[in-house]
Amino acid sequence: MDLNPPFIGWLAHAKNIMNYYELAKNSFSEKRHEPSTTEIATRWAPKIILLSLVLVVVSTLYPFKFVMADGSPIQEIIRNFRSRSGLLDVLANIVLFAPLGFGLGSAIAKRPFKPITKLLAVLLVCGAMSLGIELLQVFLPGRKPTPLDVVSNAVGSGVGYLCFEYFGFWLYRCAMLLLNISRLFFAKFSLKQLMFGLVAYTVFVCAVVFVWQGNSLRRWNLTYPLSLGTDYSFYHRSLQKTLDTSWDGTISDVIMSDRALSQPQVEQFFADSQAFITHNDSVLAAYSLRGEKGTQDSTGNAPSLSWQGEAPDTLSANGATLSAQRWLKTNEPVLSISQRIQQSSQFTLSATIAAADISVPLHGSKQIIAIASPSGSGNLMLGQAQSGLSVLLDAARSSETKRIPQQTIPNIFTDTQPHRLLVTYSGFVIRIYVDSHQRRYVIDLTPNRYQIMLYLLILVPLGFLIGLIANRLKHRRSLYLMVVGGGTVLPSLMIEGFLANEGDRTIRAANVLLGMLILGGPILASKRSLFKSMKPTTLAKRL
Repeated sequence: MDLNPPFIGWLAHAKNIMNYYELAKNSFSEKRHEPSTTEIATRWAPKIILLSLVLVVVSTLYPFKFVMADGSPIQEIIRNFRSRSGLLDVLANIVLFAPLGFGLGSAIAKRPFKPITKLLAVLLVCGAMSLGIELLQVFLPGRKPTPLDVVSNAVGSGVGYLCFEYFGFWLYRCAMLLLNISRLFFAKFSLKQLMFGLVAYTVFVCAVVFVWQGNSLRRWNLTYPLSLGTDYSFYHRSLQKTLDTSWDGTISDVIMSDRALSQPQVEQFFADSQAFITHNDSVLAAYSLRGEKGTQDSTGNAPSLSWQGEAPDTLSANGATLSAQRWLKTNEPVLSISQRIQQSSQFTLSATIAAADISVPLHGSKQIIAIASPSGSGNLMLGQAQSGLSVLLDAARSSETKRIPQQTIPNIFTDTQPHRLLVTYSGFVIRIYVDSHQRRYVIDLTPNRYQIMLYLLILVPLGFLIGLIANRLKHRRSLYLMVVGGGTVLPSLMIEGFLANEGDRTIRAANVLLGMLILGGPILASKRSLFKSMKPTTLAKRL
């Protein structure tokens, strides 16, 4: 019974991996097939340097959105080039520039200079490049260039050169051995089996992306209470003064759900919000903040809100009036709310808000709604910064990942009239609606590291598969070029199209180029021409 020939064939070839190793290893004993380390290094140097440059530029300057300050560029550089680097950043910089130093060492291997001269040359070139990158990072929001980064990058290139100088022979021999094993292993796969592998990998990637996008809030703290307004203040280092975060205004009809809303659901919500509360199982809490029981959750899922400071006698028909003298907070953590949002990695938050002051300073936004600790750290915080709505969300994927910076949407509080706000989140994208489904704002919070990791996870193995399939079609020139060209461009466009659709934005050429560069490396590495130094033309026939 033929269950699945391509899959069974893969297992059969995998059992012979030791045979491939022995045959590949024996090829080194044939002197006529064994070039010198210098020849191998010279042949591989351009490819290593090119891939290293792509890695360095993408890691340090992505997403290439430079913002020029109003003042002098020199003053901006002097003002911002004072940050500090931690030990982890220093180690990361050393590792990042080591491949470039290795590649430069390979490129000048034939030069008749002393090793110390070559080392100084590598340090000088990489140091100048690092300085240029750090200066560009001054105009890249979210980046913090430091003088120590320049030094650690140069040290990394020096480490890479020393690795070539003292261990280059063994490293290249091991690399060629692994490449030879790979060629022997994949030489037995037919075009049909490789196509099956491509389809299976595509399905696997779709599942991984779906899961990865769906657990961005898994780091939410379950011990935080829900607060409306606050008396919290903090010391702002750059301004050298204490900023007050208490908010003045009126708030009512606070609703929270553990599901993001689609566009039709948003339209239904604005048409009848009460029906949304009554007929939706995803609603976690609903506080009317009107009448005698306005501070109680009508769903029974969340604790009641309690007045802090000077409590009013009754709640007005317009809602709860908050100020520095009084605000609302649950006396216990909103465990069920945080837990269900943590599990779904989605939420919807709505409230009717009227700001009493539309001249709030930009630095240190006034906190309106938050699931946070009294010290200011929290899962979710909505506030007012001047006339804008500030959003701070803890979407860190691990304890080492930094929390996404505060985002501000301008011109939300342009008057003191009440406005119905609806905030819905899913897949690193926040959609904010004001008063209707037509007035919409979108914030894409996809972290740069996440997007780069997503590209690497998907495109590196995909590039190898495309390269192997193209090698089978090399005798048909037009078809070969079509597979290589289409395989380099189309996956990059598809991924960027998916991310652009999720974030309600246009396709970015820089992201497409990033995908093409990441794809190009594996496709280049899988070309038959890279195995010429071993020439194992008869080894496959021996199996």
